[in-house]
Amino acid sequence: MSATYRSKGVIVTGGCFKGAVMQASLAAAFGCAMAAAQPAFAELKASDLAGRWVNTLADAKEACGEAACERAYDLVPCGNGWCGIEVKDDKTCGRTALRLNAGVAAKLGLTFWGSYEQAEGTQPYTIKATLYMAARPAAPGRLDLFVQGSTDGTFQPFRRTYPMQMLLTRAGDAACRGEPKLSALEP
Repeated sequence: MSATYRSKGVIVTGGCFKGAVMQASLAAAFGCAMAAAQPAFAELKASDLAGRWVNTLADAKEACGEAACERAYDLVPCGNGWCGIEVKDDKTCGRTALRLNAGVAAKLGLTFWGSYEQAEGTQPYTIKATLYMAARPAAPGRLDLFVQGSTDGTFQPFRRTYPMQMLLTRAGDAACRGEPKLSALEP
């Protein structure tokens, strides 16, 4: 079947017109399939951040050659946001290394802003953390937290690369507690 389309003196015939219609149809079908496969981000709540989160990058251990490269954090509510308490190798609670705000809904999940201190006394990273539902058939409903940042002092969203990137996966409930309140007036 050949189609002819005339607009402003230009005639488009056959495959060009039909190909454009086919591409638009396939794009719409693909979008519908992806929307059905991926749960809506509206299902996520900031409280989904609570729990133990572990580094899931397989190459983290290879890069360091040490088990200490694998990081785990217990994310718990503190103040008006969230604190990430370091979980030591012996499963005891360490210092607060990660601080996040209360979070806001974003296109693909929830976005949190804050700071991350990789080691005590080092310059903190200004970070953006995105909580989302992993779209993997092998792990349906798995929550991931992608953290990226730099030590520039402000987060630059259009930067090409970030000196610090972590992919954390929720591994269970938090065992560590947040910092104690200093007064009865503090939330």
